[in-house]
Amino acid sequence: MFIVHDQNGNRISALESDISLIKRMSKGGSLFCPDCHGQMVFRAGDVKITHFAHKKACSYPYGEPETEEHQHGKLILRDYFRTLYPEAYVDLEFRIDETNQRSDVIVIHPNGDRWAIEFQCSKISGEKWAERRALYEKAGVADFWVFGDSVHSFGKTDGKPDTEKHRFSGMELRKINNSDGNRYLNTDTQLIRFVINRLGNYWTSDSVVISKEVIAPLSEVFASDRELLTNDILDIYDQDQIKKKQREKERESSAEKVGATNNDEDEENDWEYLPGRFKIDMVEMKAAAKKDVLELIRETRSVTERMSARERTEFYQLCDKYGYKADNFPSIFNLCLEDIELINTPRQLWQLWIYDKYIHNRVGRTFISEDVFKTYSDRIGRGEFRRGIKKEYRHYSYVIYAYLDILESIGLVDRKWWRGSKKCLYTVLGDCFPLYNNPVDNAMLAIALETQRLVIPEFKEKVTEFIHESKQLNRERQEEMQQQKEKTQSMKQVIEGIFGVIEPDINLVSKWEYDFIVEMNTRIHKNWILTDKQIETISKINLKVNRSGAKR
Repeated sequence: MFIVHDQNGNRISALESDISLIKRMSKGGSLFCPDCHGQMVFRAGDVKITHFAHKKACSYPYGEPETEEHQHGKLILRDYFRTLYPEAYVDLEFRIDETNQRSDVIVIHPNGDRWAIEFQCSKISGEKWAERRALYEKAGVADFWVFGDSVHSFGKTDGKPDTEKHRFSGMELRKINNSDGNRYLNTDTQLIRFVINRLGNYWTSDSVVISKEVIAPLSEVFASDRELLTNDILDIYDQDQIKKKQREKERESSAEKVGATNNDEDEENDWEYLPGRFKIDMVEMKAAAKKDVLELIRETRSVTERMSARERTEFYQLCDKYGYKADNFPSIFNLCLEDIELINTPRQLWQLWIYDKYIHNRVGRTFISEDVFKTYSDRIGRGEFRRGIKKEYRHYSYVIYAYLDILESIGLVDRKWWRGSKKCLYTVLGDCFPLYNNPVDNAMLAIALETQRLVIPEFKEKVTEFIHESKQLNRERQEEMQQQKEKTQSMKQVIEGIFGVIEPDINLVSKWEYDFIVEMNTRIHKNWILTDKQIETISKINLKVNRSGAKR
């Protein structure tokens, strides 16, 4: 801490007060914590920043261990805001009386507006972060949250850190889901890392997102609407807003077409609403539709009760992988298709399994229907999945065909008959679709897709919106993947050049580098797409090899 109180409640700063006076007060036990009122001691030296420390543990509910990163960051942010707003009062560790909080940095503007700047270097729960933010809002204080760079971590690809993947703790996850992104300050370089909550972000699990990051010097940053921004960040937001408006216009156009098909009698009905904008136009259908939706929600929340131990384990693993819960479980994995009783394993598991094995991260690749049936049959043989009741002239493959048909209807796959046989060749067109956090929306969509009950306008609107957004998301994904594919292909000649240089002397590279290049070469020849991190590593090895080869 940098600020303590004397016996009269006056603020004493470790950085700006008389050092000799502070030392005497410390020895005399006259320095106190502003929050827990415990005794403080003064610490000063050549290595660490001058500061105060508790004699005993602090009982302040929002207190956290003080690290060097935290101390440096608070000073950097204080000096930065003093430069940015010279007319404002800017100080460290300021107490907010209304909520008993102590902000790391306070900015009080001449018009009375208060800004609390929090430099968070310890990982707290999302609930605790939300509680602190709510308290600031209650007190009328605009809070700006900056995380220490030590908090940030990357996800992994093939067991190695991947700079395109960002792994979040509870507070980071809560922050990015309730704002336009996270900010991380490197106190050594004074660079800010921006991980932005934007269109095109793709979540690979409940805590890992694939997102471009922007890094900018603190000198280019300004504050607005409870966030730190740069002009480049604003440009990105502007581009996203343009895309969002285009999507809204396309949705409105689609809705107008849907509305044009409704007859006058539909428009005269007395519309009723279920939570989640559930609207139906016929009294006879109202009770049945509402009952179906509520029953599906109840069934989804208790689905694991009908699973075997093996099925339950796999289901939990897949849900953890994609971040699915009962309320946001996607409708396309909850389709009660005709003859569903031919498969005894709950549909929520086997439909999610098909997506995970044949669709996810396989855009542009193909699979044959027979492969799906054989793999499923093998899993039944191993006791991992269960076959349902037998019907004359019916096989469980009919249900899987019906499910693949729905994936085709929403634009995730394209089907062609395989060389005149009864086998189907499926090409994966995309693996993205919009997620809804409202269980009613998900239940509505599942029922509409599985029963084609599109005579109800609200069902038809929901399906139209879902299909449109899915195709839009996948078009954007395909454009990104095409660019990545071109970058991947450009690495083919680079790798050939590396092999040419190291052929006379393989010791120019380490065993790990050699194995990595061989693996990347194999992936390229299989038409796999490399990540930016993998391409960057290839380029670094190429540079090293060429330099070493030139010296020899």
